Amino acid sequence: MLNFIEHYAHPFKVQGGIMEAPLTRAKLGEICLIQTDTVSDTWRRGQVIGFKPGCAILSLFDDGQGLNGQSRVYPTGQPLCIEIGEHSLGSIYNGAGELCARMVPESPPGQARFITQWRAVDNPVVDPLRRQPITQPFYSGVRTIDGLMTCSKGQRVGIFAAAGAGKSSLLHSLLLRDSAEVIVIALIGERGREVQDFIQHGLNPAQRMKTVVVFATSDAPPIERKNAALVAMTIAEYFRDAGCEVLLLMDSITRYARAIREVGFAAGEPVATSGFPASVFAELPRLLERAGPGTENGVITAFFTILLESQQGHDAIGEEVRSILDGHIYLSTKLAAANHYPAIDVLNSLSRLFSRITSPQQQQTAGILRRALQRLDEVQLLLELGEYQTGNDRFTDKVIEHKATLLAFLQQTSDECEEPAITLEKMQHVAKSFS
Repeated sequence: MLNFIEHYAHPFKVQGGIMEAPLTRAKLGEICLIQTDTVSDTWRRGQVIGFKPGCAILSLFDDGQGLNGQSRVYPTGQPLCIEIGEHSLGSIYNGAGELCARMVPESPPGQARFITQWRAVDNPVVDPLRRQPITQPFYSGVRTIDGLMTCSKGQRVGIFAAAGAGKSSLLHSLLLRDSAEVIVIALIGERGREVQDFIQHGLNPAQRMKTVVVFATSDAPPIERKNAALVAMTIAEYFRDAGCEVLLLMDSITRYARAIREVGFAAGEPVATSGFPASVFAELPRLLERAGPGTENGVITAFFTILLESQQGHDAIGEEVRSILDGHIYLSTKLAAANHYPAIDVLNSLSRLFSRITSPQQQQTAGILRRALQRLDEVQLLLELGEYQTGNDRFTDKVIEHKATLLAFLQQTSDECEEPAITLEKMQHVAKSFS
């Protein structure tokens, strides 16, 4: 089993899920196997995250209980790798890349469409000069998104929301139209009950057959929470490289960044920006840029959630992610409190590829609706105070008169999925009411 049995070290410090051991040959990112003691033959795993003079720093995939000074640490010479193939569909993985459960029975061997491969989870980004262009729209079934901020296949979109604004409900809605060939869901730092809830209530039986779930709950070690995002992205890349259209939903990037922060501080990194070490802002683009089109026919259309600390003020992670992605959807707690769902703040949301994949007519219609929402926002205070006077601006008068029609178009139940042609027809009807 162990080719590296000749080289091992005893730890001289284990504290809070971090181990220090005199491993002179270890490399950054390398997986090490830890034998708790020679009597019980119990094995654990750790990953090299940094070095000090004369020793390597390992982050453990558990809390380290039971380890002692006589435990043996064996470097494997390998990074974290995961086995991916036909068996991955319908499976649930943890953040260490281990298949821990199945949602549906595995397909018979003779029906396999995909060749099993071992892949390292920390892969380089696709060469941007070899990527296929983005040309086709991705329709979510959510009116506000498909009509006013149409996304494309291979686009990377952020869903920015404070707690309680309905980001989980929006993720469920994105699954309803069911147009992707493979679905990869990453639940990072979520509450334990939400993992089972998402599987049971967010996926229908047919979807479970083509879905891979990767999770690392809030109580998981930081190295597992960090690696969960990499495992999910690696699985999505595998199916993209096989020519599939992949939908990747990752909830949340914020908790991924916090896991990197914990690992970075454990490795001795200093604080750089807003309480985060520099490694966070290096790792974020390395992960996010891996999504998108591949060099052949496959694509990864990715939606990442970002948990904002508040609706106002500077959010370092939010600003960094927004600058990297191809679009951003902001959810408003104010709209959510008014029972307006999905609580999408249209004026602060956009798709950077909207003008490339939509017709001039849709762009014109969307412009009218955005202008109407902007005008409503400008006069809202006057309306609440009863100070607005009609007759000064015809367009504003029309917007106020047909406000209910506009808001009805923007609202949709979480289990309602609408075809794009119907969405465009409704948009045109609303826009005509302002003329």
